[in-house]
This record gives sequence, structure tokens and C-alpha cells, in this order.
Amino acid sequence: MSSGSEGRILPLNGFLLRPDATPANAWSDNASANLEIFSWENGHLAALGPSDAELLEVAVEGDVVVALLRRFASPPGWQEFIKDAFDLVDFGSARLSLGAAVFCAVPAAANSTEVRWVAWTFGSVGRALRRTAQDPRGLLAVLNLLVEPLAKPEDTVESQGQRRRGPQLREMRYRTTSPYTQQTGHRASRDIPVEGFRVDRMSDLIAAVGGTGADPALMTSTLLGGRSLRFRALVSSVSQLTDLASIAFERSGASEYKDTFSWIDNIRLVDDPVLVSELRLQLANEIRENPESSLIDTILPDDLIEAGEDRSIKYILFPRERRNGARNVTLAMARVSRLLSQLGDRAVKDAGLDAELRFLDESGELIGSATVLECISATLRRGDGEFITYDGDFYVVDRSFVSRIDAGISRIPTSNARYPPYGGETEPDYNEKTASDFPDEFVLLDRAMIELPDEHGIEAADLVSSSGALVHVKRKGKSSTLSHLFLQVANSCELLRRSESAWYQLSSLIREHAESDRIVASIEAAHEAAQKRESELEVTFAFLGNWRGRTITSLPLFSRISMVNEARRVSNLGFRPTVAMISIR
Repeated sequence: MSSGSEGRILPLNGFLLRPDATPANAWSDNASANLEIFSWENGHLAALGPSDAELLEVAVEGDVVVALLRRFASPPGWQEFIKDAFDLVDFGSARLSLGAAVFCAVPAAANSTEVRWVAWTFGSVGRALRRTAQDPRGLLAVLNLLVEPLAKPEDTVESQGQRRRGPQLREMRYRTTSPYTQQTGHRASRDIPVEGFRVDRMSDLIAAVGGTGADPALMTSTLLGGRSLRFRALVSSVSQLTDLASIAFERSGASEYKDTFSWIDNIRLVDDPVLVSELRLQLANEIRENPESSLIDTILPDDLIEAGEDRSIKYILFPRERRNGARNVTLAMARVSRLLSQLGDRAVKDAGLDAELRFLDESGELIGSATVLECISATLRRGDGEFITYDGDFYVVDRSFVSRIDAGISRIPTSNARYPPYGGETEPDYNEKTASDFPDEFVLLDRAMIELPDEHGIEAADLVSSSGALVHVKRKGKSSTLSHLFLQVANSCELLRRSESAWYQLSSLIREHAESDRIVASIEAAHEAAQKRESELEVTFAFLGNWRGRTITSLPLFSRISMVNEARRVSNLGFRPTVAMISIR
């Protein structure tokens, strides 16, 4: 583009490359064969061959590299259908798919000779960049642009009476972990405050945000930041792309967003492959050296069971174990430690984390499989940083945030009720055995539903103790499953609080399942007092598992977050939440 061009509004999609990525190695394998790479020197493009790739590793500030992608693309399926269905011989044809990327070298730090690359992509070339070559800090760049002008105050001329508004968003994409993990997002028709989006600041993981920048130059464009940085801008020369690249990189490392959006840093997915590799090795070493650590625990992948399937995980098969010899009914950390010691050699000490475990139901039928890493919940500390692993991913977490969550969960008192030890059986089997062996202490209500007209049935409790406490029992498992339990507990309390008929049905169920009139009288006296708000009825979150050397704060972080939220809701409804940790023999 010549320096005399008037310029045009362009949709810009910018990717910040990782420190080890260059315009030569940032491409997917499929794209490499269709790429031509040039350096931009003295207003001309000069072709770069494979032997010139090393030159890009010694680039200096201001260098520009251009990549062009040309490949034939088949017409979409709908064109083929129209052509064949209506005998249109000339309708649709193979076409040339074009894409371009302009790589701008910017300083890696102030007064530094090292550079980082920012790629402005056009057409289809953005999809050709390797995901592992992309630095996902486009999110932070946009957050900073939403709260701070591009130019310094002394460089701008504001109109008289102009005031800066608070940051506004038009779009938000996030991953929610409660009660089920899913990708979701919301978009508004205009910029609105962040409070207008249905996002849980305690647990949702922000992937991208969009809004209008604080700088007057960006008031006509909506910025979207996630893995890349997108907006529209007037561009008339290559040098302007270089200037915008410098701004994008500088904004991606700034911290002005923390005053307004600090909660986004509470939990962030670790996307750096080098750091992920280091965390994997640290986790594998800690499991081998200290399997009884209170910071590491196993969790059953009960999300392998599809909704509506009436079965549970009964047996766990380790590698090379036969199905007809299945004996493991618990996922013991000591057993996992031995597995990692057997599979991890000197070259790949974390190899055991990728070993597959198989999970069977009560009849010995295969439910599914998951890697060891997907069955581990752990807290890892590196220097001043704190990380967690959950469901196969690693997250960096803010320590003060974790401390607040743990303080909240520690305030939930422990139940005074005495429970028989856990033997590794499924929840229904444990509940049935408990009520059968201790008929004067517990009434079994597992799967007994309270059903009101035009509403879904709700399970009031799995067990009801002689004190009247409603006990909800669950094996330690994935946060998605435990979060569903917490939600179910709160919903049952809400139903009882708003419906007299629900209390009546609960009383009928207790009378139907109780073994003696004495326990019925004890329970009904407690429930009558709770219904009249004369006392707070105990509601217990009971967890089955190996609790040796561990506390309630050993639950996965996402589970702790959900539990704190729902326990607060239960308390606000006039009930008294408690915790029971029922350990294996």
C-alpha cells in the first residue's frame, strides 16, 4: 500500500505470537504447502525461502513480513446440490481461497533488542495459524482498551465537557462450570455495564469480551478480544499496521483493567504449552513422592454417565487389568502413584498422566474411559503462583480469591451425626445399607420424590436422620456432578420453604419408609419447628470417599465455589447447612 493512499476501513484480526513463534513456524501443517512468505523492504516484497527462516529469529523492531495463502477450495455443499438438482451446469465452481497475514515485529520490552511478532490476518489465513503459536492475551488487550485510551492524556484533545464513561461491554463469552461444564455467551444490542451479563464472577471462565474502546478513535468500532484482537480501523499504510501492532502488544501486557475487571484473573486457563508441560511434570513428581498430600486427590469421572442412564461407576480398571478380574472399587491415590512410577521413565516422567483408566458399572459393563490426569484434582504452587488441575486442564488462580473461598467453606460446620464408614459402594447401596443397619437413626428416602402440580419432582433428601436433618449423599467426583448436587439441595430447601404441601408430602414419605414410630415422632417434631421458623433445620452435604489426611478444602476448587454459593442460599432460606466427610474404611 503506497504512502499516498487515502486509506480504507479494514476489519483487523490481530494475533500476538508466543515468544518462540515466528512468521516461518507459526503455521499448521496443512497450510504450509500453500504459503508464500516475503519480507517488506524499501517498499518492495522480497521472497523468503526455507533457508531464510533463521533470519526471522534475529528480526529487529519495525521489520514487516507478509505471508500469502493461495489454494483451491471446493464449492460448498449447497452449491453442489443446487447445481445437480436443477441441472445448472455453470452454477458454482472451484474457487481460489485467498488469505494474507502481515507480521509486524515490535519490542518485547522497553529498551529491549528482542522482538515479538503480531500478525494481522485477512481472509482465511487466520485459521491457518497454529493454535499453540498464538498467545491468548487478546482478551487482556481489549479489557485495557475498554478502560484506558490508546493515547496519553496530554496527546489528546477532548471536546469541552466530554466525560469518560465507565467500561461498557457488548459481548461476553465464557465457560461455565456449574452445574455442567459448557461454553456459552451473551450479546447485547448496545454497550451495557458488565452487570447486565449473566455471568458468575466466582466461577465462570471468561474467554472473550467485546465492547467500545475508551479512545475516541475506536468509538465507531466494537473491539472483540479473546485469542485474537478484532476491530475496524482506517488504514492507509503499512506503517499504521506496525503502529497498531505496537499498541496491541503494549495493551496486552498492561494492568489498567484490574481496577474494573480484576475478578477475571481469579481463575484463568493456562494456555502456554511450555508452562503446561512444566506443571504436568511437577504434578507427576508430587504424586509419586507424596501420594497422601492433602493438595492432591482423585475424583471419579461420573460425567461419563449420560443423563438418564440408571447406573453408576462401580469398578476401576487400571492399564492391563482384565475386566473379569475387576476388584478396585475406589480410585486410591496410592495406586495412582504406583502406576506413574511404573509408566514414567527418565525421558518422559509425566507419561503416566496420559494412561487410560476404564470404568465399569455394577454388572461389569464398560461405562467409559478417562486419563489419569482427568481424574486428578490438585493444587500446585510455583514461586508466587498457584495453579489447579481439573478435568485434564491447568488453571492459574488468585491466592487471595482461593483464601476467601476456603474461608467461606470452613465456616460451614461439620455435622454431629455419626455415619457408618464408606466401603467403596455406590451411593444408593450406601444409603440403603445405612438405613437398614441403623433404623433408629436414619430413614431412607433415596429417589423418593416430592411432586407438586406442574413442577418437576424434587428429591428432598437421600437420608433423614432422627434429628430431622435432611442428608444428601454423594461420592467425591467431578465438579459438574457435585455442583448439580449442591443445586439440588438448595432447590429442595426452596421448595419446602414456599410450599406447605411439600412438607406434607415429605412427612408422608418419612412415615412410609420409616422402621419405627419413635423415629417418625422425633423427625416430625424437628420439622414442625422448622416449618414455623422456630429453629433452623439441619441440611447436610455428605461426601463419600477417602478423607485420610484431607479436609473439605481438598474438594476441587470449582466444587468449593459452588458449595459456598449454594450453602449461602440454603442458609438464607432459614436452614442450617452442615458437612459430613464419610471416609472409606
